Amino acid sequence: MLSIIALSLGLLIGLILIRVNAFIAFLVASLVAGLLAGLEPILVISAIEKGLANSLGSLVVILGFGAVIGKILADSGAAQKISQAILLAAGDKYLPLAMMAIGVLVGIPLFFAVAFVILAPVLFSVAKKTALSPLYLGIPMVAALSVTHGLLPPHPAPMALVKTYGAAMDMTIIYGSIVAIPSIILAGPVFARFIKKMSVSPLKIFEAAPIKNDELPSLTVSVFCALLPLLLLILPVFIPAGNAGIVSDIVLFTAQPFMAMLISLVAAMYLLGHRRGKSLKQIMSQFEQAFSGVAMILLIIAGAGAFSEVCRQIGLDGYISKSIADVSISPLLLTWIVAASIRLAVGSATVAATATAGMLSNVLANSGVSPELLVLSTCAGSLIFSHVNDGGFWLFKEYFNMSVKQTLLTWSILETIIAVSGLGGCLILNMFI
Repeated sequence: MLSIIALSLGLLIGLILIRVNAFIAFLVASLVAGLLAGLEPILVISAIEKGLANSLGSLVVILGFGAVIGKILADSGAAQKISQAILLAAGDKYLPLAMMAIGVLVGIPLFFAVAFVILAPVLFSVAKKTALSPLYLGIPMVAALSVTHGLLPPHPAPMALVKTYGAAMDMTIIYGSIVAIPSIILAGPVFARFIKKMSVSPLKIFEAAPIKNDELPSLTVSVFCALLPLLLLILPVFIPAGNAGIVSDIVLFTAQPFMAMLISLVAAMYLLGHRRGKSLKQIMSQFEQAFSGVAMILLIIAGAGAFSEVCRQIGLDGYISKSIADVSISPLLLTWIVAASIRLAVGSATVAATATAGMLSNVLANSGVSPELLVLSTCAGSLIFSHVNDGGFWLFKEYFNMSVKQTLLTWSILETIIAVSGLGGCLILNMFI
């Protein structure tokens, strides 16, 4: 089993290194893995198709509409206006901390991909204006987004694990926040200092020529358009439990990712486009340019999903967990190792975390360890060393326009720092709980 996956991953990496398109490389590696594992050819194709569909889903809307909103924010000067406000409030010295704080605030309610595409134009605008490295400013922001998405409810993995392990939601959030803070600092501002000299050129679709101050949109409109998706997505939090009615129905409807992004896109097109004199033809041109800029990202993420699904079909996650489930070690370390192993093999952090909890929850039910810490240790392990089989790897790589090597030295190391520091935080908390 492991030899098959190792061979498939080696083939995948080898194809990418010789400049084969990553999407094609994923499809070839998926076919090889499935066929070598003995799956019927028709089942391999079905698994690939399922992986392609499941990995994209609403991401087509999230990334596509998010890219268009980002393009409009950049071209209209809204991102420039927001960046000026951040500069004025934080100053150059504290910009990494400011970007980290923004990442935390936006990352708590939003999925990683949504928050990333919303904040990318602001980040690149600030970096361009200050002549600071986009990575130096971006790493703290991305670290915050990754930690909040990976460790804290209401995100998918921690939410699912709270139920599976029987943990208390409030204590999971409290312990998770304690673990998250040092993890963000280490993987963000501290790590950023070591790679600030790495040269990168972010995607051109988010770069716009400087606009005169008197021609910029107002700060209120700029912030509103940038954060409208966030506002729409978090509105259900303010609806009292059990409250039914037309208002709650509308709020829940507009909070769906598709509707939130669509409403936000229409608002940005009107407030930052039509109302400022842009013709419909010009706005549609921005739409086409932005979508074309993320088309390959979508394909690569779909390819990573196909490879992950084939790995699941051949039973890799079960094989790994059974191999080490009987080892006599700390339950926190055990869950972390299993989740990390599955993450390395199949790419998806959510899959790694939920698969680990599903396999080990019964074994660990009477372990005496806080279920809240089991949630966090599992989630931390699921974040380790994101590489070429993870959609997040390619999202980061393509937006920052980096090579595979550069992405491994930045994004992959960042994720590993989060995973290790998260485990360390859990082990320390376990001494006092």
